[in-house]
Amino acid sequence: IQRDFMPNDDNAYYDIKIDDASLGIEPRHASLEMYAFVPIPTGYKATHVRVYCSTTTVAVEVFEGFIDGSAEVSKGTGDCSAEIDITDVTSDTTNYLAIRVDTTSTGNLVYGGYVTIAKT
Repeated sequence: IQRDFMPNDDNAYYDIKIDDASLGIEPRHASLEMYAFVPIPTGYKATHVRVYCSTTTVAVEVFEGFIDGSAEVSKGTGDCSAEIDITDVTSDTTNYLAIRVDTTSTGNLVYGGYVTIAKT
């Protein structure tokens, strides 16, 4: 959902806001990327990701991140509002998904999304 998204380190200069009409998240600058961080339940693997946006040409990239500070690993790319078949990410004690949305306009609203999981 929208509350899961936050601006990247460009936030020192820019921010995000909620659009009253649609309840979508709106970047306050065209080049602001937004991230959502999603845990993977123990005993499951993440297989697909979908982010809903007002514009389908906005790029999305999914990473496997690690709480121990290890470098993230790209698991798939696609466009907003299309389901992305990622390289499966099986839950372990240190990993999670980091989903980046690369907005290109202050009119690119992010509404939310989902991660499909399957038992391992």
